[in-house]
Amino acid sequence: MALQAARQDVRDILERDLLATARMNHATAYQRLFRGETARAVAPFEAAARSWEAAGDYRSRAGDRTNLGFVLGLLGRYDEAEATLREQVQEIGRAHV
Repeated sequence: MALQAARQDVRDILERDLLATARMNHATAYQRLFRGETARAVAPFEAAARSWEAAGDYRSRAGDRTNLGFVLGLLGRYDEAEATLREQVQEIGRAHV
């Protein structure tokens, strides 16, 4: 019962706090990556980047978009990896991140 209540509290916080959501997705992505679940790291890196952007933290967004490009490359999705990384380089240049 207490564990279910704690899980619900976490879900409630993540719904309201973009930075908490970004951090949770970032941690989930790295956890999956380090477990060797490379393909399962893509979605949380994408979600983290969206949350960082929504929260206005463009430096962290840039980091997770770069991580995403790296992971896509590991998966052999080279065109997507290149596009993601090129987009990031351009974004960093424009925003002076």
